[in-house]
Amino acid sequence: MNLSNFMCRSSSCFSRLTWGHWASRVGAIAAATLLAHGSAQAWNPGHLQQLLITNECAGCDLSQAVLASARLNQTNLTRANLAGAQLQESSLLSGNLMGANLSQADLSRATLVGADLTQANLENALLIGTNLSRSTLTQARLPGANLQGAQMTEVRLFEADLQGSGLQEANLLRSNLSRVNLDEADLTQADLFQVNLVRASLRGANLTGADLRAARLARADLQGANLTDAKLQDAGVQGANLSEAIFCNTQMPNGQINNSGC
Repeated sequence: MNLSNFMCRSSSCFSRLTWGHWASRVGAIAAATLLAHGSAQAWNPGHLQQLLITNECAGCDLSQAVLASARLNQTNLTRANLAGAQLQESSLLSGNLMGANLSQADLSRATLVGADLTQANLENALLIGTNLSRSTLTQARLPGANLQGAQMTEVRLFEADLQGSGLQEANLLRSNLSRVNLDEADLTQADLFQVNLVRASLRGANLTGADLRAARLARADLQGANLTDAKLQDAGVQGANLSEAIFCNTQMPNGQINNSGC
């Protein structure tokens, strides 16, 4: 891709973007251009150019694109293919990523506050330290995703698939995880205070040291879950399946300590 063709000389082009936005976009496309010289290019250059100029690229092919530290706030990437894309530390505030393919993408330390990721594919994606607060991930696919230390306050994860995902030390305060699949997920030291886990599946999940105080676990399936050092004080567990769960120094809903599994 010829970078000189991307640079717009007319004043109307710059009127659409502040200089800060423009600089970050030029930097992103320059990085993508340099990488393309050294490896097989996967993304569509025209689509990348369209995204960085118009902030809209629904259905675009941006697989493996390099967009680290890019500022793409309120962008429209509905159904876009971003598989394997490098989006570390990028900003996608209030972005529309409904149905987007972000499988194996690197979104570590990215900001997606208020983003719409409904039915997005984030399988095996890297979301380490990513800020997803107040975002929507209804029916999103995140099996095998790494969400260690992610900020996910008040996130909507209704019917999402997080099987085998890593959520160590993730902050899910007051989030909606109703009917979510967290089988075999690692939630060590996760903050699940006041989280809605009604009818959620947590079979074999690792909840060691997790804060589940005042969580709603009615009819949740925690068969074989590890609840060592977990806090369940004031949690609602009506109809929950706790068979074969491991209790060791576990604070139960009534405040008592359960050491039956030590």
